[in-house]
Amino acid sequence: VQGAINACPDNERSIIFVKNGTYYGQTSIGTKAAPSAKIISLIGENQDSVILTYDKWLGTSNGGVSAFELATTFQIYAKNFYAENITFKNSSGNKGQALALYTAGDMSVFKNCTLKGYQDTYRSKKGTRGYFKNCWIEGATDFIYAGGTLFFDDCTINCVNGGGYISAPE
Repeated sequence: VQGAINACPDNERSIIFVKNGTYYGQTSIGTKAAPSAKIISLIGENQDSVILTYDKWLGTSNGGVSAFELATTFQIYAKNFYAENITFKNSSGNKGQALALYTAGDMSVFKNCTLKGYQDTYRSKKGTRGYFKNCWIEGATDFIYAGGTLFFDDCTINCVNGGGYISAPE
């Protein structure tokens, strides 16, 4: 998936179709230091069968360096991102802060997507906007957090057994 993202040109809509499968590793569109001008639509074959996963958590990734970016499965530093039929998962379990998704680019749209984690499943950067349609967002401890303006339309917010707070807004 990262290779397909890297191959997309800047400043024009690119559509990436992802076949069913589990794809392990950290994936990013741009970086904190260098946001991307790519405009990407990531469309999976099936919501439950296209799984982007990573198993790092804050404090253990990169020798204990304290930066949530190192413990995030999928990071978006680009505007106008679109995802459909994708599962974003942090599979580290109950080990501390471990993000499945981080949106730092404005105007992201997620349709029929699943976000799974335990603590801090989804983070949105302050000042960004996101729209979720028919999505499943799951976690245990403040698993929707930070400062974005988000709209959840016909979504399921699932607090797993042993969980506490659903959100922690800035």
